[in-house]
Amino acid sequence: MAKMKKRGLSNIVATILIVLLALAAAGLVWGFVKSFLVDSGTSIDLRAQCLDVDVGVVSCVYSAGTDNASVVVKQEMGDVSEVIAIINLLDGTAFTTQTSAPGQFGTKEITVDAGSQNDDNNATIAMVSAVISDDAGNSEACPPSPSVRCSSVV
Repeated sequence: MAKMKKRGLSNIVATILIVLLALAAAGLVWGFVKSFLVDSGTSIDLRAQCLDVDVGVVSCVYSAGTDNASVVVKQEMGDVSEVIAIINLLDGTAFTTQTSAPGQFGTKEITVDAGSQNDDNNATIAMVSAVISDDAGNSEACPPSPSVRCSSVV
């Protein structure tokens, strides 16, 4: 009879050890997966804030003499920390300048160096992208605004 109690006790000990190992493995997996969930959650929150942002190009003038584009940007709504002015040439070349946002209902003129590659056959197109930041210092660039064709000045 003493032998049966000993065997029963070892089965209980083995079961407890298996349960503890399973809990330890689950804890390790959770620690690994949790870091991905937290990082993706922050990114999703910032992207969702992009839906509440409205920035756009009011006007764009390309100066052939200075190879600069003067882009006037307007922020209608949203909490925007910075804006990125984007100049695209039809040949696929892109130039950007990142600066502070104009503020809600404000406008701001941004000068973008468009290089010396531009000519009459390579029209200049301007867009603007809002940059949103959270309290933890994470930032996300929102999709760019609709494009506006720049007028040329010699």
